[in-house]
Order: sequence, then C-alpha cells, then structure tokens
Amino acid sequence: MTTQQERLERFILGAIIWGKHPEYIERIIEDDFTNEHAKAVYVELLRRLKVGEDTSNTIMLSEEMTPHCVFISECSDVFDNSHDTELIINGEIDKLIRFSDLRNVYRGCQEIVRGIQSRDVDNVDKAIDELQLLQDTTLTRHEIRKDKLVGESMMEGFQQVDRNLSAGRIRMGFPLVDAFIGGGIQLGEFVVIGARTNVGKSIISLSPVIDTARRGKWVMLCSNEMTDAQMSLRMVANMSQVEMGVIEKIYNGSSYQYQAIATSSFELKKLPIIMKPDCFHVSDIVATLDERKRRGTPVSLVIVDYIQNMMSDNPRVNKTYDALSEVARALLGIAKRYNCVIIAMSQVNRSGEFADKIGISHLEGAGVIEQTADKIFLMYGGKQDKSVRYLELAKNRTGRVGDVPFEFTMDGARMKLTQYP
Repeated sequence: MTTQQERLERFILGAIIWGKHPEYIERIIEDDFTNEHAKAVYVELLRRLKVGEDTSNTIMLSEEMTPHCVFISECSDVFDNSHDTELIINGEIDKLIRFSDLRNVYRGCQEIVRGIQSRDVDNVDKAIDELQLLQDTTLTRHEIRKDKLVGESMMEGFQQVDRNLSAGRIRMGFPLVDAFIGGGIQLGEFVVIGARTNVGKSIISLSPVIDTARRGKWVMLCSNEMTDAQMSLRMVANMSQVEMGVIEKIYNGSSYQYQAIATSSFELKKLPIIMKPDCFHVSDIVATLDERKRRGTPVSLVIVDYIQNMMSDNPRVNKTYDALSEVARALLGIAKRYNCVIIAMSQVNRSGEFADKIGISHLEGAGVIEQTADKIFLMYGGKQDKSVRYLELAKNRTGRVGDVPFEFTMDGARMKLTQYP
C-alpha cells in the first residue's frame, strides 16, 4: 500500500511523462522526492528538458531508465486523463513542495539541535543565525528563473529606486563631496579611486568605512596590501585622532590620548566591519557577500585595496590586462547583484608616477577601468604644500563630473583627511 507521499510522487511524474506536461519539471527539485526511482527519473527528465529532448513516455526507451521502467508504468496507473487539469496538477505539486519543505525544516532543526549538544552552537545568537539561515534557504528552495518582459524589468527598476531611497546612499564622509554627488554613492555602483603610491588611498577609504559602519550597515574590508591588524590600528588613529606613533608605542602619549585610544577601540569592536585580509580572488568576496545575504545581514560597502592585486578565478586567463578586465567586470556585476557599493583602490602606471597631475589614462588598465566603473575619483598631492591633497571626480555615470577638484589637508600621523570649506 502506497503512502500519500509515494502517490504524490507517482502522480506528478505521471503528469509530466504520460500527461506530456514538461512545463512542471522546473517547478520542483530532486530533493522533493523520497523514492530512489522517482529521484532517478526526475533527474533524467530535467536533463532532457535542458537539452531539448523528449520528456514523454519515450523515456522508457532509454537504456539508463531500464531499471526504472516498472516505476514509470506505475506513474501512469496513478495519473490518468481525468486528472489532466492545470488546477489539479498544480494543487498536487503544491502539496509535494509543502511536504518537502517541512522535511527540510525538520532536518535543519535536527542539525541545530546536534550543534547545541556538541557545543558547536554555544550561544543564543548563533542559534538564531542558524534558524535565520534555515528560514532563508527554505524560502528559496524552489526559486524559478524565467525570462522577463520589459514591463517586469521596469517595475523592478522602480522597486530598486524605492529600495535605494529607503536604504540610503553610501556617503564618502566628506560633506562637500557627498553633496556634489547627490548625497552619496548609489547602492549598486562600482567606484574606483586612483592615486600614486603613498598619496593616501587607504586613508581616504577609512572615511566611508567608519561613516557607513556607524550607521549600522555592514562593511567588508578586502585588503591584499595591508594586514587586518594594520588596517584596524589605522581606524583607531582616525577615530581617536591620536598619532600612530603613540598607538604603536613608538613613543609615549598622554593620559588623554590613552583614554581616547581606549574609547575608540571599544567603539570599533562594536562596529559591523568584516576584515578580509589576503583577499586576492573575487570568489572570496562573493562567498562572504552570499553568506551574509542568506543570514539576513547584507553587506552595504566593500573596499578593495587594491584592484590590480586581484586575480581572476578563470585559470585560462594569464595576461595581467585580461585578468584585470575580468576582475573589474566581476566587481561591477557583484555591486549590482548584491545591491552594495564597491570602492576599489587603483595604482597608476609608470607614466602616472612622473606626471604633474594624474588622469584616467594614468591608471593601470585605464581602458577597462574607465569602461566598467560608475565613478572614478583621482587623488593627487599639491606641488607646494606636501600636506595638501586634491580629489577630482573624473567620471560619473549617474551625474556631472567635477570642474574643480576638492581640496583636503592630510594628517598622515592620525590617518585623517580634512576637507577645506
């Protein structure tokens, strides 16, 4: 005597094979089936659908399906033409999916319980994170991808605008710069900041990092030049306004300075900042973004320091320019897909090191960067005053570019840029 689950599996496969309804194949997944014959038949049906082969009862002529022919015949017995209506078939598929999702939740809860018993899940926050992840994966198990009509894309565009307005923009942390670009950088944009070595690319990146984290949004620092310890100490210097020499105990500081360091260190511990040192592959960034999104704590800002050190995940790419091209396009796609801002630091080429003032053409891989980036900022020093820095908006896909560069004073000891009014 067959159970309700077994009858459901035979009915739905019967509707696909004997009722000739291949449109239902992608509504379900292999894990919806408990019978091994049903799993094997479904996998073959899905393969045939993807390559354009027949998914009707001719499947029985396949040599791979010989061990499952009796089961396929039984599917015909359960499904008959009297049940061949869209309402009935969809109703049975919904039942199969509900049962499958319940089994998935049951298995997930058992794993969480085992984690608690083994002390792998050793506090309430971890347990809640695991439950959140279980909820997210259950809700997306039967996601169906389909071609979109222009009307659907248009509505998604308006929804994206609403999400951007509600979520806010990512501010650079300098009032005049943010005002010029409409209040900040739009979510989904890929931004490049180019400068010579030791001009202050890493220092200028600290401002949007700290500003974004203080507003409760997750930030990820992907460094392939400095260690996470070095970046952390720089943030402490920026927040406390105490010289790096005191923080690194090269020379003694005052009691006031030590108090400022302690206060800033305590605040920094609580900020939602992820450190990702030795980050050389785009796949490393995607893995963290994907995990954070599934857990319900999406990353809003990613800093890449710097882009020329990133390597392509494609083993067939050998040339430096081709690798940079793939990395830049991948970062642009990631910003759009995960609705975050990616700010990548860029080095200049040999001619840029000796130019009086750098331009986009002086960036390493300038053609690729200019083509892919939504915004390009160029940072360079003053000729007379060595503490002066200029920031020029050289490209802006979503607005105007800067006619006059923004002027700053840089305090390298305190990792701070102060904008002139």
